[in-house]
Amino acid sequence: MAEKNSLDNIVIATVSSTHADFSERIAEYAGQNGSILNIMDPHKFSGKEYCPRFKVPVIEKNVYLIATQGPFQNPQEMMARIAFAASAAKTNGARRVTAVMTDLPFSRQDRGPKEDSRMIGQPLSAEVQAAIFAATGVDRVLTMHLHSEKLYSIYANVYRQEGKNVLYGIVPDFITAHYFRSCASLNIKENGSDIVFIAVDKGSIPYIRRIKKLIGLPYAGILCFSKKRKEPNKETGLLIDIDSHENVTLLENKIGIIADDIVDTGGTLGVIGDALNTNKFGLGKMKGLYIYFTHPVLAADSYKQKQSDLIKIGAREIICTNTRPYIAEIEKQDEEFKKRATILLIEKLFAHAIINCCERNKHPEEVYTFATGNDGDEQASKLYEIKRSELFIEKDIEKK
Repeated sequence: MAEKNSLDNIVIATVSSTHADFSERIAEYAGQNGSILNIMDPHKFSGKEYCPRFKVPVIEKNVYLIATQGPFQNPQEMMARIAFAASAAKTNGARRVTAVMTDLPFSRQDRGPKEDSRMIGQPLSAEVQAAIFAATGVDRVLTMHLHSEKLYSIYANVYRQEGKNVLYGIVPDFITAHYFRSCASLNIKENGSDIVFIAVDKGSIPYIRRIKKLIGLPYAGILCFSKKRKEPNKETGLLIDIDSHENVTLLENKIGIIADDIVDTGGTLGVIGDALNTNKFGLGKMKGLYIYFTHPVLAADSYKQKQSDLIKIGAREIICTNTRPYIAEIEKQDEEFKKRATILLIEKLFAHAIINCCERNKHPEEVYTFATGNDGDEQASKLYEIKRSELFIEKDIEKK
């Protein structure tokens, strides 16, 4: 994947030995061979203080620091590790440091009390993280499927330059679209007249529009829900209603596709799933449901319970990426989840972005924006792989 001599000036390291194999695959796909732990030792002293040490020269190198979240790596620690490792790189002569954070921590904490009274008493954590990165030598952040475009303005304010010069957010719409077009068990008919995309809230609409266009479903409908919570990130006290709808009046005999950037507690999905299954809004019952989300947070330590909860919705297939690598470890999956889960492995995508975006100073929008699904298919097919358990079943899934 890497061009000849493209690695002469770059060093790829991981800030944690947990899921080092994931980081190592990114490095290998980019052309860096050997154990990634031989590049930088993510060392901790006996008192648990973090002290990373580069084992290779980084003078005048572009250093890439990979950090992933999951049940075994909390976001605060990953942020701190990036800061320490970036400082180590710059102190030892690195030219540029890029934090490769497959799922950017604190992205949902992008509003302060001046913008939203519900945030009174809380920090603007996305800005805090950006400030820490800027202060410790991080020049750029590479990530995927940002929770909000507002993050670009936050990084612009902190770094005093155009936000997209600092924050490189890959939009994986072409990957999602390719999967549904070519690999999913979905049987698309008549340009999508039997398909309804379901947005859990207004924030999901832009991504849904993008994949709807790339899949090539001009006649597919869009149903958008609204939700109200008493407290953020709480499953209880959640109320939903239909906010808007396009090209859809009934759900009877339709196939639904829910698409979102993240599933955390799964509370919203559960309530919407129950409403759809019980025909709460009188729109009729769908004949099938697919669920896609990019970041499988799944309440971190409670991930197996959340996987079990997702299965109760009754989806034919649950698709997500491995931005949180634990999800692709079959032994860590709930037994019923294994029967319906498809994991899109995106190590190749991040390797490609390191070489073709970061090293060429091209924002991912320049590299991964496609007018049609046909335009994006060739690229997409090379940049992800599919992983399923041997227990995955398709007995009630329509074949293409």
